[in-house]
Amino acid sequence: DSHWFDFLNQKTVFHDGGEAMALKLKLPVYFAYSKRTAPGRYDIRFDEIYDGKEEVEPYVITRRYIDKLENMIRECPEIWLWSHRRWAHTPERQEKRFGKSTLAG
Repeated sequence: DSHWFDFLNQKTVFHDGGEAMALKLKLPVYFAYSKRTAPGRYDIRFDEIYDGKEEVEPYVITRRYIDKLENMIRECPEIWLWSHRRWAHTPERQEKRFGKSTLAG
């Protein structure tokens, strides 16, 4: 399934399959944060955003991921890959096409 979230001040669709699997299987979820330190050299940090045990409301894990991603992009915009059409879809287009639009947190 997918839901709309505010991401970089745009309504953006995110799929919630990762969150659904983590909740069903009680698995932790990590955000991988990478930062360039020199040409061809990167530091990678893994931040836990869900421990696999915490009781959370729907879409909280996805929102935490989005927040981490936004922070990473703001800190190091040069490493963010903009080669995809992230905002090709809008809630309005989805509603017109399918008759529904889901907007979460």
